[in-house]
Amino acid sequence: MDDDPRAWQCLRRYATELAERFPEGYDEATLTRPEELDGALLLACERDRPAGCGVWVRLSPGIAEIRHLWTDTTARGLGLGRRLLDQLETDAAAHGVRTLRLGTHSSLDEAIALYRSSGYREIDPYNTSPYNQLCFEKRL
Repeated sequence: MDDDPRAWQCLRRYATELAERFPEGYDEATLTRPEELDGALLLACERDRPAGCGVWVRLSPGIAEIRHLWTDTTARGLGLGRRLLDQLETDAAAHGVRTLRLGTHSSLDEAIALYRSSGYREIDPYNTSPYNQLCFEKRL
């Protein structure tokens, strides 16, 4: 889906929401750009309307990062985030990824709960993003 403009619009909606939710705001310039995508951008739609997205990018051979996992407020509580995460994991594994990492902000309780319940374990920080206050890893 990385060539679908709706997927990139979805990412901008994600950034807008985080700018409102994070006490320090969110800089849209930190979003993964199309030219930086060495992985996949997945888009979830409901009745042809974007309802969620997620990205995986390769960090090094066999290791990738999940980024920008988001669902629209109208789709929350329906399991869409979990389905997107599962699909990102499946797609990454099909491309030779054996370890997935991700970071999240400490204010995103629902994301933290999703990652923990999906088998991710907390690890030390692996990058310098100010938004990755908690970091996780999962072996596929």
